[in-house]
Amino acid sequence: MCGSAQMAQANPQDGLIADMAQAFKSGDSKTLSQLLPRTKGHSLESWAVYWEAKRRLDAMQAREVQAAMASIAGTYAEDRLRNDWLLLLGQRRDWAAFSAELPKFRMRDDREVQCYAALVEHVGKGTDTSELVKRNWYGIRDADDGCALAAARLFDAKLIKEPEVWLEARLSAEGNRGRAVAKAVEIAAPEAAARAAEAFAKPAAWLAKAGLPASRTSKELAVLAVIRLAATDVD
Repeated sequence: MCGSAQMAQANPQDGLIADMAQAFKSGDSKTLSQLLPRTKGHSLESWAVYWEAKRRLDAMQAREVQAAMASIAGTYAEDRLRNDWLLLLGQRRDWAAFSAELPKFRMRDDREVQCYAALVEHVGKGTDTSELVKRNWYGIRDADDGCALAAARLFDAKLIKEPEVWLEARLSAEGNRGRAVAKAVEIAAPEAAARAAEAFAKPAAWLAKAGLPASRTSKELAVLAVIRLAATDVD
């Protein structure tokens, strides 16, 4: 006897928690919802609530999300669920709900949430939040909505400069993050999106046919191509 069956022999709920963890990993929302009521009182009940809510968060009503968070109030899992809810509210551009929920977010450790918050601060109060946005944008691992959105708005407001946007494109190219490169180029030079995609995907061929770059945009694209070429062919 092994796995969840062995755990169930010691404590039936332990087996349920193990089954829910597996269902969460596999994206089985139906099983999560079926098993959740049976985990009541378990020491890991807060994670069971989180897993079940996380897998159907996009379809949940606000009152359901609030009820789920209230049922595990004060736990780490509650704050993780609030983190995910804030990200979804930002993606939906529901700034009123986002602003109401943000003060309850204890960890404040999500870069994208910080960028959404910086955008709300800038739009609502005219605050220059460019340093905060750049710090998070440059540090994020892959393309995101929050920091790219905030950077675009601050770029339009002339609080983030064009070279600072190209820096994000370079950092993303170095990290082999194609979608992040594309988002940065869409801000700095949207007309060059197709050329940037080609320079990223086929740097050697792009450089061979591009010739000596003349414009600022062409020079920046050449740098992106060289960065990608260096990652695949150092010589």
